[in-house]
Amino acid sequence: MIVEWRWWQVEGDEGGFPLLTRQPVPASPATSSRAPTAAVPPAPPPETKKAPPREKSIWEMTAKEQRAHLWKIHADEAGPSDRAAQRFEDYAGRHHAPGARTDSEEEETIFVVTASYRDPEVASTIARAYARAAKPERVRFGVHAQNAGSDAEPERDPVGGLGALNVSCPRHPVCRAVAEGRISVSRELWKRAEGPTVARALAERWYRNETYVAGVDSHCHFVRGWDEVAIDMFKRIGNEHAIITAYPEGYGSDLQGGDGTEAYEPPTVVRSVGCIARTRRVNVHNTVSFKHDMTKCATPNGGVRVAFFAAGFSFSRGHRVLRVPYDPHTPYVFDGEEISMGVRAWTWGYDLYQPDCNIISHLYIPSGSPLRPVFWTEDWGRRWPCQFRSLVRIHKQLRIKEKLTPGVPDDMIDLDDWDLYDVGPRRDPATFFDWARIDVVNEWGDKCMPRNAPALRGQATGNKAHCWSDDLRGDYGKPGGMPYVPWRPGTEDLFPPMVRTAAYPPPENQWWRHRR
Repeated sequence: MIVEWRWWQVEGDEGGFPLLTRQPVPASPATSSRAPTAAVPPAPPPETKKAPPREKSIWEMTAKEQRAHLWKIHADEAGPSDRAAQRFEDYAGRHHAPGARTDSEEEETIFVVTASYRDPEVASTIARAYARAAKPERVRFGVHAQNAGSDAEPERDPVGGLGALNVSCPRHPVCRAVAEGRISVSRELWKRAEGPTVARALAERWYRNETYVAGVDSHCHFVRGWDEVAIDMFKRIGNEHAIITAYPEGYGSDLQGGDGTEAYEPPTVVRSVGCIARTRRVNVHNTVSFKHDMTKCATPNGGVRVAFFAAGFSFSRGHRVLRVPYDPHTPYVFDGEEISMGVRAWTWGYDLYQPDCNIISHLYIPSGSPLRPVFWTEDWGRRWPCQFRSLVRIHKQLRIKEKLTPGVPDDMIDLDDWDLYDVGPRRDPATFFDWARIDVVNEWGDKCMPRNAPALRGQATGNKAHCWSDDLRGDYGKPGGMPYVPWRPGTEDLFPPMVRTAAYPPPENQWWRHRR
């Protein structure tokens, strides 16, 4: 038999790619003048190397696989060092031996939660909080800091930065807080940062059953006696499920730095306060999210219910952290953080209130400024699909997925710890969007237009690009503010239970169904 070789015959499909090999096939019969000889077996074909397994594309990965894939990009890089923090802790410890706390100190405590992203103001913010507090001994911080590796940015460490500010011990009250371990910090390389929702969730894990929790950004000034001002305001509202929240007043970049002993202090009594009276739809990588609009409202006289949560400042009972924590399974979310927290808290029976005085001021820096590093500048071409999945998780939590992302299957999103971060049983999330007069439609809305604007080219009507919700300042000006939505019957005794006071629940003439 004569043996021929046929090249590049497909043998099989392994690892996603066909293996191309040579195989012997019988040849056609032929005559020969030579005497027949025994057939010589052919040499074995050379060994074929198997193709390496094909890597999954981003969209073939599960949400958790995609997140792990992104984390591994910088997995071998060193994280931030705590050496600068240890030096200041040693310095503070030489002046303040940790002592037993008195009953009066334990009576009412405040847990301040913040997350910093390469922020040069974080140490100043912490120092100011203690310097300006009426009772600094009742203040405790939980911080998640995202900075450069090793010792590259010691001045941006929440505790190490106190040394860079030349904080003097024992004079400054922050020294005692450091010595007593009342500033708890987790640290992470900024290149592995996953956005504010994850960072705030990690910071909240330092909560130790404090009476109150205050959420602030890592670049703030505090009014004198801010702790007593906030507690007094909360008690005057008379609602154990109150969350006082607003976008704070701003301060200029020339007022950065310092340890709270400088001349500048934000005023407590102001004619107007920052408020959120409407939100808008924004296009975020193939889906829709919500971005709140900061405006001014007249300073209210007493507790005024509002519709929207502001991440820049909130103050509530500590049980908010236990019942409505930030969701760590929503990496890379920015627009969408506040609507998630606000609606979830509202469904758990919390009511949002406008502050009736000033408590902090906030450093507002335009995007792109070197003073304001942001997490979405690193590896964003790889990260945005993960952000998309996080937004779809939020849509599913708030029961708006079928309107905004109906074609996305649930197996594309992370459903871990669903019961811990889902909406609550006391109010229906669908009622929130009706109550706050927000249109939930799958429509691009970055270019907002008035409702009766003329149609843009290629659009059927002028309303196509309208994306603002109704302005609620008229509601905020009524007695009690936004109408009260009562809890579902049978949920009053769930943890934490409703506490009835002279002011809460409000009279029925302030209930939602009575005002429509």
